[in-house]
Amino acid sequence: MSWWVLTHVESEGPALIGTIMTERGIDYTVAAMGSGDPLPTADAISGLVVLGGPMDAWGDVAPWYSGRT
Repeated sequence: MSWWVLTHVESEGPALIGTIMTERGIDYTVAAMGSGDPLPTADAISGLVVLGGPMDAWGDVAPWYSGRT
């Protein structure tokens, strides 16, 4: 089992969180939500880091996100 880092903006990554995880020997996978990367099932992960993005309730910054509830 491993940790997953979910990103919402292609130009962002795990940065310092990723560095610390690597230094501590924690394996992680980055999934880009805007690219349609598949998500693991809850029982297949040890931890989850969800990064933010520029989208808000009134904007259309992330069109791939429309229709999700």
